[in-house]
Amino acid sequence: MSTWEVYSRYAEDKPHIILLCCWAHARRYYEKAKKSAKKTNPELEHPLVEIQKLYAIERHCQTEGFDHDAIRDYRQKHAVPILEALYLWIKAQRIKWGNVNKLPFVEALNYSLNHWDKLCVYLQDGKLSIDSNPVENSVRPSTLGRKNYMFAGSHEAAQRSAMMYSLFGTCKLHGINPLTWAKDVLTRKHMTPKKDLWQLLPQHWKPMELQQIEKQEQKHKEAATA
Repeated sequence: MSTWEVYSRYAEDKPHIILLCCWAHARRYYEKAKKSAKKTNPELEHPLVEIQKLYAIERHCQTEGFDHDAIRDYRQKHAVPILEALYLWIKAQRIKWGNVNKLPFVEALNYSLNHWDKLCVYLQDGKLSIDSNPVENSVRPSTLGRKNYMFAGSHEAAQRSAMMYSLFGTCKLHGINPLTWAKDVLTRKHMTPKKDLWQLLPQHWKPMELQQIEKQEQKHKEAATA
């Protein structure tokens, strides 16, 4: 996530919500500092090199097709040492600059230190991304949509629109054709008990044919063990 204060206010009384910050945002601060410098400075290069190592770890996990547990374990082994060393380096640099606050490099240091815990949350779970780029890409259609319409008609209509964007975005995240999902769910919704509606959400959804096959297989297994 970004550090927009609305997120923190929303989550402050909701202990089940865990906030994490985005390494792409942190990196932009260091890139800005490098661009603003009048001459080459190794100190400005160092954090960018270390952050690039973190992204190399993520690319390796994707290339190898690691599952979520394997991603978490690989991050713990390879990313944690990099982050521990980088944290100590950033702290030392911040002490070195003392009361200076307005320089872009110091702003980058402050951003990292102020949000360090949230920047490291992604290490805890392989499902989490190192940055918010996938989320930002998924909401880009709604951003483009705002250029084409200004009004939803009513507050309730806006909420329905937001829910559809979320559901279709989840479909794309899981490699599901949104139209295929919508047709299947609209056909099955009235036949599905209320307690089982969660199974129709994109992250849990299985096509009706596949679900029927699995039910038949389960019946055969139960009959064989009876």
